[in-house]
Amino acid sequence: MPRHRFITPDEQKQLDSILRELLKNSDAKTAILLDHGGFLMSTQGFTEHIDPQTIAVLAAGAFSTTRELAKMIGEEEFTVMFHQGRRDHIHLSAVGKDALLVIIFENTTTIGMVRLFAREAAKKLASILRIINQRKSEAPMGNIKLQQ
Repeated sequence: MPRHRFITPDEQKQLDSILRELLKNSDAKTAILLDHGGFLMSTQGFTEHIDPQTIAVLAAGAFSTTRELAKMIGEEEFTVMFHQGRRDHIHLSAVGKDALLVIIFENTTTIGMVRLFAREAAKKLASILRIINQRKSEAPMGNIKLQQ
């Protein structure tokens, strides 16, 4: 998976670990962390029959649309979205101001458990992303190197 150009290998391990812990605790299938532009930062769990990159881009678009709907009714934004299917469900939530968390889970997993552990994971992820974003804003233009 490509790495965000400002994420160090250690930060990547931390992000991945938080998502794995979220999956274990919530009994969800897949967790995807992305920025608001749809760039994948981490994908953990079952991805055999899905395309995480496409899901990331579509989730970013859906959240952007929902943000505009929120503004139309006087809200700054909606921070959580939930889509229910017959077998699988998707929970999308804001992580700070710059990222989104997508969680895919089966109908045998309760939405309450997913919401609880997503909220805990979002707090941990946001603290790491603040460090990444601070470094990003301090990086001189032209001296940015991609992490491998």
